[in-house]
Amino acid sequence: MVILNATLDIRVESVDQAEDRVRDIADRLGGYILHIRAQGREQTRESYITFRVPFENFERALTEIEGLAKEIVSRTVDGEDITEQYVDLRSRLRNLEATHDRIKALLESSQRLEDTLLLYQRLSEIQGQIEQIKGRMRYLEQNTNFSTISVIMRPASMVEEKPAPTPTWDPGKIVVEQFGLLRAFGESILTIVLILAIWSPVWIIPVGILIWFWRRWHPAVYGEHQGKGISGRQPITTSVTSEEK
Repeated sequence: MVILNATLDIRVESVDQAEDRVRDIADRLGGYILHIRAQGREQTRESYITFRVPFENFERALTEIEGLAKEIVSRTVDGEDITEQYVDLRSRLRNLEATHDRIKALLESSQRLEDTLLLYQRLSEIQGQIEQIKGRMRYLEQNTNFSTISVIMRPASMVEEKPAPTPTWDPGKIVVEQFGLLRAFGESILTIVLILAIWSPVWIIPVGILIWFWRRWHPAVYGEHQGKGISGRQPITTSVTSEEK
């Protein structure tokens, strides 16, 4: 047992006409529509249809829908094997039905009210589980007997989005941009100068004090030792001994 599902994405000449044709295909092949959604107008109209057809008409339905297309964008077919799942459900159903029959026989022969109530409660639980399994089996049988096809239809003339053009080299634009950057740089320098001038009363005095102390501690840096050397030079005298005379 296999569940078949297919999805077709196609481009058609007229979305409205193709939508009517798909409806006709589903009806003619013994299927039925599950879902329809349309959006857009005229050249941008899109339609989404999901329908089911008998398993034996699955391939025929796909072939006829593909015949409506000017272009098949994509085609996807998926199959799910549910044989093992179905066999397991059938085995569980047989066991539950056998348990149901045994409890029913005990219930008919029960003499005590307490036993009767317990058996009746258990019988109801078993009956509920049987109905759940039967419902699941019916669902699987229906999905294997009928296959699902989803169709996406768009007009073949739909204008696709164009990629953004690659910017070309424009020397004039480059010059303008660079002059703008140069102007911004000059304005930044002027701003800094104005800020320093406005705040000069705050920073000039401390800076002057620091310079004065620096000169006091490092006089050699400013050549103050040279002045001391010239002004403090001792006169050179020579003595002539009596022997030289």
